[in-house]
Amino acid sequence: MGSGASSQPKDRDLTYIARSLQATQTGVLKKTDYDTWALDAVLYSIGAVGTPGDGTFLVGNGSSWVGESGATARTSIGASTVGSNLLTLTNPSAVTFPRINADNTVSAIDAATLSAALGTGSGLSAQVLHGFPNRTATSRTFNNSSRVFTLGVATTATVYIAGVPYTLSNPGLTVDLDDKTLSVGLWFIWAEVVTGAVVLNAAKTSWDILDTTKIPVALVYWNGSAGALQEERHSAYADQSWHQWAHDTIGARIENDGSFAQTYPTTSVDGKIELVGGSLWDEDLETVVSAAKGKLARNWYETASGVWTFADGTNNAGNDRPYIWNSGTSRLQYPKSNSSYALTDANSNDYIAVWVFASNDVDRPIYTVTQAKTAPYNTLALARNATMPTLAFGPEMRLLYRWIYRGDGEYQEAVDYRTSSSLPGGGVTAPSASSVTAVATAPLTAGSVQGQLDEIAAIVGGRTIPFFLSDETASNISMRSSTIPFFLSDGTASSIPAGL
Repeated sequence: MGSGASSQPKDRDLTYIARSLQATQTGVLKKTDYDTWALDAVLYSIGAVGTPGDGTFLVGNGSSWVGESGATARTSIGASTVGSNLLTLTNPSAVTFPRINADNTVSAIDAATLSAALGTGSGLSAQVLHGFPNRTATSRTFNNSSRVFTLGVATTATVYIAGVPYTLSNPGLTVDLDDKTLSVGLWFIWAEVVTGAVVLNAAKTSWDILDTTKIPVALVYWNGSAGALQEERHSAYADQSWHQWAHDTIGARIENDGSFAQTYPTTSVDGKIELVGGSLWDEDLETVVSAAKGKLARNWYETASGVWTFADGTNNAGNDRPYIWNSGTSRLQYPKSNSSYALTDANSNDYIAVWVFASNDVDRPIYTVTQAKTAPYNTLALARNATMPTLAFGPEMRLLYRWIYRGDGEYQEAVDYRTSSSLPGGGVTAPSASSVTAVATAPLTAGSVQGQLDEIAAIVGGRTIPFFLSDETASNISMRSSTIPFFLSDGTASSIPAGL
């Protein structure tokens, strides 16, 4: 039958051969007849499998076709124990990661278990993406009327949560703060996965930066009628452990390139704010403040101890006033802490300290803060000793200046904190004269440098220099006089500047 036969023909095969020989004129089996016989033998072996059960695989064993179960078929095709276990892993119905165990079993583990196994603590390693790979693919808005925050998507956008990419589609995601029992204070908004889909959630409790189930999206400070929206869409490529460290030890910073240089106010242009544009960095997240937004201010003040509110600065010919202004009386106002924090006019010759910050606010990133007091400062020296208040309306701010104004709106002076080392929450490490201690030596009694300077100024201000006029009558001049009188040889009076 030729060398191609691989086994002895069965009865059915011999019958077929006999019939084939009868059909030929020569009595010789042709190659085409043999091919037909071989095909029939293959079909016969398939038919011998019989009626297959559910999940039966048809497998060639080298001589014929046989039916095998899934487990036997995996062995037949060379699958390893691990390969077989991956194929039969139960659907986790959650974001999990496959782990091959020492006994060649396969498990589906969550992000926390993976992190612990990798030795990265409670955070993710830098290789696991978590956040926004492209912030420009999304937008953020807050509607004061509906109290709805929207993470907008123009077409599609990708976010990563614990290393898993999720695609967001137009129009994006929303969260209604009214559904969260909205009240005055700072609200934290984040994205998380619920039943396989990304959703937004919100609470007044801060998120944990190392929490691998959430990615920060935004902050909203609700004052009872409006919300101040602040940026929090951090990069997917930032390391979370570093993020936590920088947040706790450094805080927000500005670029040392002349950012936020003071154009106004000046002593000749008192009632305007204008800062050069610049960049505020909240760890990896940059907030670019344009020159136009450097002319706007969001004025913050307390309505009760630790409870803050804000009002947009009053427009003054294209630039905001960087303080709370009573246009009816032309007076600066402050929250009077011993009178239910009511906004109260300062006297024209009183002094108010205004603290100026750069923030991650989406709409008005320049914040000005007027501290609550029982009364304004009645001297410039006391205003210089003002300390920065504790702020509760945003964690990502950087102190830029302290400005001192008189109650009638006259700008007095500034302290520039832009190049001082930053601290979390907007503070700086630069010492002021009032914070530097000094040993008191008579006649000085103050325990700080600033206090002793003020005492010296008071002493000098009260001293006089005696002199005699040409008619031998006595007189005197103050040591703080801007000029010193004298008489010429002809008896006429004149004076010279005291600085000469």
